[in-house]
Amino acid sequence: MSPNRFSNIKSRRRLFLSVTVLFLLALTACSTAAVNTRMQYWRDEVKLQLPIGTSKRHAEEFFATRGVKLICCVSMSHDKKFHYINERKVASSLLMDYDVVVLLEISPEETVTSVSVQSWGIGL
Repeated sequence: MSPNRFSNIKSRRRLFLSVTVLFLLALTACSTAAVNTRMQYWRDEVKLQLPIGTSKRHAEEFFATRGVKLICCVSMSHDKKFHYINERKVASSLLMDYDVVVLLEISPEETVTSVSVQSWGIGL
């Protein structure tokens, strides 16, 4: 094989790799935008409608009117359990699906003590 032909093969491989990387970055950017938009929606809604101290019952009604159910429980540490809602597959990229999750810590008095909005990537 001539040196010129070998150089041409290397150039084609680099070009293919560059195009593949750019394609993957574009897919990830689209997924990130959709997830960020949905996370901001939940942050805004929770800030307006679910302040700290809100009753658990009001929180359940709040989510029900938005088409999701408040579920018990997920544990984020040994001593804390959170109620949550999970919007599945808000966005996808090649091997990953992204969910948006709203976590509520509920006190023994059945009031909201903290709220967190997160994205969870599920896949390979």
